[in-house]
Amino acid sequence: MVGQEASFARTIEDADVRAFATLSGDRNPLHMDAAYAATTQFGGRVVHGMLVASFFSTLVGMCLPGRRALFLSQQLRFPNPVRIGDRLTFKGRVRKKTDAVRLLDIDVTAVGDDGEMKVNGTLQVAVLP
Repeated sequence: MVGQEASFARTIEDADVRAFATLSGDRNPLHMDAAYAATTQFGGRVVHGMLVASFFSTLVGMCLPGRRALFLSQQLRFPNPVRIGDRLTFKGRVRKKTDAVRLLDIDVTAVGDDGEMKVNGTLQVAVLP
């Protein structure tokens, strides 16, 4: 239903970053090399944006709408970096429902425990019969 919400929290660990680098092949030193990352404007390692974004798949497939969903598209913004050890709350809220074609538009956010917005955007999801 429009307005329906779901959320969950997750702490991003170094092991998550390393596993994502192995899976994706993205070993950019900004994510993997503390000495290099310290020399950048970020002052330290930054978690892969796509690792963080992958938790929206968890939101869709397990929570909102759940196991009968197919993730179709996403439009995301990354206003602030995520650091190893950050605890994020991933939240989705149904903005639009199109019954005729079984589609949902879901507004999503990932917010740190400090209240800082890390990711926000919109997903489109098909609800399977």
